[in-house]
Amino acid sequence: MRGLRTVLLVLAVTGLVACGRTGAPEATSGAKDPVVLSLPYDPETLDPHARDRLADFAVAVHFYEPLVKTDSEMRVYPALAERWTNPDLLTWKITLRKGVTFHDGRPFTAKDALYSIERVTRDKTLDLGVYLLDLAKAEAQGDTTLVLTTKRPVAVLLNKLSSIVMVPEGSTKEMLERSPVGTGPYRFLSYTKGQTVEMERNESYWGTKPALARVTLRLARGPAEALSDFVTGKSALAQCGSRATEKALAGRAGTRLVKRTGLFVKYLGFDVARKTNPFVNGGKANPFLSRRVREAISLAVNRRQLTERLTTFALPASQFVPSFVFGYDAALPELAYSVEEARKALAEAGYPTGFEVTLHTREILKETAGLVAEALAPAGLRVNVVSLPDPEFFAKATSEKERPAFFLSRYGCSTGDASDVLEAGFRTPDPAEQVGRSNIGGFSSPALDAGIEASAAELEPEARGALLSKLLADVRREMVWVPLYFDEDVYAVDSSLTFTPRADSYVLAWEIGRGR
Repeated sequence: MRGLRTVLLVLAVTGLVACGRTGAPEATSGAKDPVVLSLPYDPETLDPHARDRLADFAVAVHFYEPLVKTDSEMRVYPALAERWTNPDLLTWKITLRKGVTFHDGRPFTAKDALYSIERVTRDKTLDLGVYLLDLAKAEAQGDTTLVLTTKRPVAVLLNKLSSIVMVPEGSTKEMLERSPVGTGPYRFLSYTKGQTVEMERNESYWGTKPALARVTLRLARGPAEALSDFVTGKSALAQCGSRATEKALAGRAGTRLVKRTGLFVKYLGFDVARKTNPFVNGGKANPFLSRRVREAISLAVNRRQLTERLTTFALPASQFVPSFVFGYDAALPELAYSVEEARKALAEAGYPTGFEVTLHTREILKETAGLVAEALAPAGLRVNVVSLPDPEFFAKATSEKERPAFFLSRYGCSTGDASDVLEAGFRTPDPAEQVGRSNIGGFSSPALDAGIEASAAELEPEARGALLSKLLADVRREMVWVPLYFDEDVYAVDSSLTFTPRADSYVLAWEIGRGR
């Protein structure tokens, strides 16, 4: 029973980590005016189960909570789940925290937890169901016990549960979109799409109350806008990766600059499923079906030069996860750069003079797309950039007729485990099973699918880490995605606040304290 012992050991260690956390700073009496945070978040919806995107989740978790949370280093600790045990390899018996109430005064019980779990698993239009693909059964036992049974051993079930927040039993899409009612540290006040979210401290919160009594999130703030907000006194904290931040704050009293390597990899992707694509090669044969063409794209990009030319801070990437994500392989060599080799690869693939292609990108990555287009020109690729707001980009990405041939996006393993990117980005797309949801290019490999499934069932950490590293190397070899860089998250912070950046890039108001 080595596997069961491993699971129990992991849980015991997790519990110790949780008990050792200091938690959010104690609430202090401070200014009653809202503390304003300028952030890049632009949520699509207030339904906390609808979209598996950073912007949506980072806003939702101020009002709602999962059974377990992750700290700033992405370590799991108890939240609405007080403790858990594993009677066998497939069963998770979760004891819920007593005395927790929703913002409207209703008690939180196992019925709410069961409803939340079943909502995301049954409604296939909700993105968050992808985290519970291996769930076979869920049942409530009394008011304080939830029992989950998985189809097979799942080593990272707790990590996955950290993405599923609890909503009141009977909540509908319309109710959730209109006004969040959760158990979280903040109560919802108002939402102006694309502009602000207003919130106030939940004085009945079961845990340590936040230090900040009133908070305003300024939404959709690009690096320059966020920096402008901060230096003009419109916000007390700004996520502003602009290189101008250092100069703007130099010698400025009462402020400080904080940096941390970000979770999200920026990458290029390709249509590898269709024989033709209207956005490449004049609608003739799709050149990206050739791995040599995809290798040429990678060879033509000087990642170090690219990151140096960006107006934001960034670090070159040669794999799909940063070093603090489980599965990262420190032995994997850097990706090579050679325009000459890129031209050679294109010629071998039948494109000695290159070809013309449209690069579709999210608006937040428009600058990067322009630099990529410049980098590919010497290899013979004529790139036209089309930048789109996120809703339009993802609508096109999921359209069979309008799927991009060549695209630029980003991905972050929010569970802290490389299985995230493998399951979402490289599994054969299957909407019914909710796998491959970020596999825009339609890549499919039965061998890789089997390897990803095998890694999920491996409970011994060292063996599982080796499996994940091998799978990451395999998908890099295929060049289905071409990693470019990781952002360095940069924050301008007023000295009246205490703030430690998180590995997952979330800015959570309850983790911000008052200076002593």
